[in-house]
Amino acid sequence: MSIGVAIIGGGMLRAPTLWKRLRIAYTSSSSRYLCQRRASGKFSPALLKLHESKLTTGKPAVRQATENLTLKAIYSRSLKSAKSLGESLSSVDLYSDDAGSGKSYADLLKRDDIHAVIIALPILKQPDYIKQALKAGKHVLAEKPIAKDVATASELLKWYHDEIDTKKVSWSVAENFRYMDSFLYGTQQVKQMGRVLGFRTRKQTYVQPGSKYYETEWRKTP
Repeated sequence: MSIGVAIIGGGMLRAPTLWKRLRIAYTSSSSRYLCQRRASGKFSPALLKLHESKLTTGKPAVRQATENLTLKAIYSRSLKSAKSLGESLSSVDLYSDDAGSGKSYADLLKRDDIHAVIIALPILKQPDYIKQALKAGKHVLAEKPIAKDVATASELLKWYHDEIDTKKVSWSVAENFRYMDSFLYGTQQVKQMGRVLGFRTRKQTYVQPGSKYYETEWRKTP
């Protein structure tokens, strides 16, 4: 069973660091469960296992991930950006704000053969695009962070749980840490402890001035 997917945000999706997080792989068990969820109308992008290895640049990793996913369309706010990602992808339809009639983001969301979207847009733009996709009944895998600040993110989460039937439409964030082996191992150990009444954790990461993470423009000015 094939799941139709659209990529939202052509320009940003050229970045190698993003492809590391959107490199998708499935275990055999999660692949079977994914098809079951799709058949029941309950497909969950949270089943996407994101790896930071086997980096592939230049082409959407979705096409190389699994036979269960089919890349149907690419949307970017400019046609030039959409074309830059859609090079050599003749079977993929391109959408943009300047592509003419019938080629807008709203038009893409009307397609019955697109079941899920992967959204990677500038932070200030993401919440609105996430809402539109969910309201259209599309499952969403959104790049992190989902909003410019905690208040906006909290409002978006509240809206999702209040306005969307989460049993039918799923929204997941492309946070790669939760799929790392060390975190999966920790999850298994916690489950064996019984009822957890509380916990405390501390994590420190030193990011030096001048590094690519420290100097990223959208981190400095969302």
